[in-house]
Amino acid sequence: MAKANVFKSNFTAGVLDPRLLGRADLSQYANGLERGDNVVILPYGGFRRRGGLKYLTEIPAAVAGDCQLAAFSYNSTSQQYLLVFADQRIYFLKDDALITNINGGGLDYLASPWPVSVVRELKWAQTADTMIVVHEDYAPRKLVRGATDATWTLSTLSFDAVPQIDYNDGSSPAASSEQQDVTFTGFNVGNTFKLDVENVTTENITYDTNATTIQNRIVKALQKLWNVGDGDITCVFTAGTTYRITFQNGAARNYDLMTGFATSGSGTIAVAAVANGSPRTEDAWSATRGWPRSVCFYEARLVFGGTKSKPSTLFMSKSNGLFDFDLGEGLDDDGIQRTLLTDQVNAIVNVVPGRHLQVFTEGAEFFVPDFPITPENSNFRPQTSYGNAIPAPIEVEGATLFLDVNARGLYQFLYSDVEAAYSADSLSRISSALLATPVDCDRQRPSSDEDTNLCYFVNSDGTVAVLNTLRSEQIAAWTRFTTQGSFISAAALTDQMYFLVQRTDSAAADHWYVEKLDSAYYLDCAEQSTGASSATWAVGSRLNGLECWARGNSVSLGTVTPAAGSVTVITPVTSIEVGLWFEPAADLMPPAIDTGAGLALMRKSRFANLHLLVVDTAAVAVNGQTLPDRYMDLDPLDTAPELATGVYDFTDKGWGTMQRVQIRQVAPMPMTILAAEYEMEMN
Repeated sequence: MAKANVFKSNFTAGVLDPRLLGRADLSQYANGLERGDNVVILPYGGFRRRGGLKYLTEIPAAVAGDCQLAAFSYNSTSQQYLLVFADQRIYFLKDDALITNINGGGLDYLASPWPVSVVRELKWAQTADTMIVVHEDYAPRKLVRGATDATWTLSTLSFDAVPQIDYNDGSSPAASSEQQDVTFTGFNVGNTFKLDVENVTTENITYDTNATTIQNRIVKALQKLWNVGDGDITCVFTAGTTYRITFQNGAARNYDLMTGFATSGSGTIAVAAVANGSPRTEDAWSATRGWPRSVCFYEARLVFGGTKSKPSTLFMSKSNGLFDFDLGEGLDDDGIQRTLLTDQVNAIVNVVPGRHLQVFTEGAEFFVPDFPITPENSNFRPQTSYGNAIPAPIEVEGATLFLDVNARGLYQFLYSDVEAAYSADSLSRISSALLATPVDCDRQRPSSDEDTNLCYFVNSDGTVAVLNTLRSEQIAAWTRFTTQGSFISAAALTDQMYFLVQRTDSAAADHWYVEKLDSAYYLDCAEQSTGASSATWAVGSRLNGLECWARGNSVSLGTVTPAAGSVTVITPVTSIEVGLWFEPAADLMPPAIDTGAGLALMRKSRFANLHLLVVDTAAVAVNGQTLPDRYMDLDPLDTAPELATGVYDFTDKGWGTMQRVQIRQVAPMPMTILAAEYEMEMN
C-alpha cells in the first residue's frame, strides 16, 4: 500500500473547467478548485467567504426587469452616485440611499426615453458633471448633475455641427445641380491658372484653345479638391471662351461663387452663377439613419463609434470642441471621420480611451498608434480578431479586458513596447465554464477589504463569475457567486460593488432589489440593526414568510421566518443581522499522487489524515465533519464560541476513487482557509 503526502499551499488557479478534471499534468491543477461558490481567492494563496449583500432599495416591478446599473462619479470622494436605468426612468442612489424628490417634483426618479428592453445596450461616457448616453435607436442624451444631489437634467444633445454623409440611396434627399460659368479673357495656349472653390484652390491648370482638352483638365483639377463631395463634376464648352461647370449628384450643393486667377500670363477669369444647387448629403445621425452606438472621451475629443447605417465608421469631434464634428479643412484640431476598411464589415461595438484609442468591433480589435490623433494621423491598425460582445471592456492594470463576440471567453488586450502592437491572451481558457454568456460586468478597485482587482461578470443564468486578477503575480483566479434569486446587473463605485438582484417573495411574486456587496454582512438581501437587548426585532416586509438566517452579537442564531415585519430569535441580543442564506462551498481538485512511477489519479485511495489551516473561522464542515467550536472541559455553554485559528484535523471518509476535499460553511460566520494538507493511502 502506497502512501503520499499532499500539501496545498495556495488556490490561486481558482476554479478549473470540468474538462480539466483529468489534466493532473497541468501546473494549475495542484492549485485549482473543482468548485468555488461564494468564495473569493486571496492573492497570497487562500480563500475566504464572500461578503453578504446589504439591501438598499427596491425598483418597482412595473418598471423593472433587465435594468442596467451605472456609476456616476462627480469626484473621487463625496459625490459618487449609483444610477439605475429602468423602464423610461433613471433612479439615483448616494451613500447607499435612494435620492427622492428629484428636481423638487416629488418623484424619486428622472424620466428617460429608453424602455427597459434596450437599456442593456446603452453606452455612456462621463466627464465632470456630465454623462453622454447613446443608443443606436435614440438621439444621444446628456445627463447633468445640478447644484444638489437631487438636481438632474436629461436633455437631447445639441451639436454645433454634425457630420454630413452622402448615403446615396432611396432615402437620400433629392440633389439639384450647381452650375457656374467660367469665362477666360486674354489667355494664350500654355498659360496657367487656378480655380478657387470656397477658399480651396486647385493645382495649376494649363490653358488650351482645344475645348475638350481644357474641359478635361478643369474637371480633373476640381475633382481633387476635398470639399466637393465625391467629385461628380462636368465641364462643357458653351460659346466663345466660356465653359459651364456643373456640380451634380454627390458633389451637388449651393457653393459660393468660384473665383479664378492666372498664375502665368496676363489673362483674367470671370465667373457667373447659373443655377444654385442643393446637396444629396444629410446628417450622419438621424431617426432615419440611426444614432451613435458607442461613446468615449479621448484627447479632448468626443468619440462616437458606429451607427446603424455606418456601423464601421468612427466620428471624432474637434479638439476642445466636444459637440462640433465639422471636418473643416482637415487641420490638426478639426473633426475626424474614419471608416474601418477591412475585408469584412466590422461593426463597432465599443470604443475605449486606454493607452491608445482602442476600437472593439464584432470581428476584430483595432487601435490608433498616433499621438496626438489628427485628421492626417488617424490610421486604425487591426490587432487581433476575437470580436467583442456588448458589455463594455474593463480596464485593469494597464490592460483592457474584453469578452469575445460570443461572450464565452475573456481576453486581455495588452500593449507590447517591444512589438509596438497589442496581443490578446485568454484569461478564462482553463475556467471557461464559469462564463455563461455574461450580460454585464465591472471592476472593483482594491480597498481596505480587497488588496487586488476583482472583476465581476453577471451571467445570463443569474450567477456572477468573479475574477481575481493581479498581473504582476500572474494571478487570474475565478470563482462564482450565487444567491437566492438572480443577479441582473453590476456596477462599481471605486472600491464599492453593487448589484441589481431579482428575488421572489413568499407569495411567488418577483422583486428587483439594489444590494451592496459588504464584507461586514454575512447574509443576502440583509439588514442590520442595533439597540437595547431584545429577542424581537423589526425587519423589512420583503422578508416576510421567507426562511432566513439571523446573526446576533457576532454569533449565528439559526434560521428564522419573519412575519408582519418582525422576527424573534432564540436569545436577546443588542445587534442583529437578518437575511437570506448563501452557501460558501469549495471542492479541491482530486489529488494526483506521485507513486514514483508517475502520477496516479483514478486508483482506490483514502485520506489517512486531513488537516486544514484556518484563520478566524467558524461553522465549517470538511467532508461532512464540522470544525469543533467548543471544548467541554474549557468553555461554558452560555458564552459565544471563539473563532478558530490554526491547524484542525478531520477524519477520513473511507475508500474511493478521485477523492475530494469538500469544504462547506454551514452558518453565517467568518471563514478564511489558508492551506490544506492530507496523507493519502493508495491501493
